[in-house]
Amino acid sequence: MSNNYQFLSLQRVPIFGGFEPAPSELSYVEEWIESQRDRLANFADEVVDAFAECHRAAATEIEVDYPFEYALEVCVRRSGINHIWHRAIFYGGRESPKRVDYHEISQNRFADIPDWERLVYERVINSLNSLYKHQAQLLKLIQRYRALQASLRQF
Repeated sequence: MSNNYQFLSLQRVPIFGGFEPAPSELSYVEEWIESQRDRLANFADEVVDAFAECHRAAATEIEVDYPFEYALEVCVRRSGINHIWHRAIFYGGRESPKRVDYHEISQNRFADIPDWERLVYERVINSLNSLYKHQAQLLKLIQRYRALQASLRQF
């Protein structure tokens, strides 16, 4: 198989635009933090959608012996965002498979997967790394804000 897949050239790779400027008034910081959390959650949804689009394009372009299915699960919680990839291969057809192999590929750990599949994941990883980088920045800002609130209460 060649590495010149059309679905890869058409793959949309979302880029996070960064945070909005922080407010100058302390009373608006909590509101700002929530809106930035929402921005990160929306970006996570964009990454999932881009991955699903690429999966559909790959499924139509690549001829494989058995049907396959992918899903990117992004869990958005108050404590942070995490992702897991799921891959299922249906032996004997999708309608009435004789066997289904289910694999969870978590935290960018890859085993024996085809090159075309690795290329799909690597492109999405760039978006996820950006997501995690911005999430870490926001968590630092939240910690600083809470420390500032605690020291203001002392006065």
